[in-house]
Amino acid sequence: MYRDPNEEIIRLQGEIAALQEKLLRLRSSRRILMHLLTVQSQEKQWRIQRLEHENRLLRTRLRQYHAQHPSG
Repeated sequence: MYRDPNEEIIRLQGEIAALQEKLLRLRSSRRILMHLLTVQSQEKQWRIQRLEHENRLLRTRLRQYHAQHPSG
């Protein structure tokens, strides 16, 4: 405990300001992490779509090949 209440008030105001700054940094970090997760999720979805498209093309080519080269 401080003998001078004004010193205690000043000290507490400094602690509050430091905690508020820390909270702002944490919120910013959270926003960045959420953005990165969203981007990663979108990239995975695009990759899945590309692979599905490639799979459809390969299946079509395989059907065409079998149609042109019947096993007799």
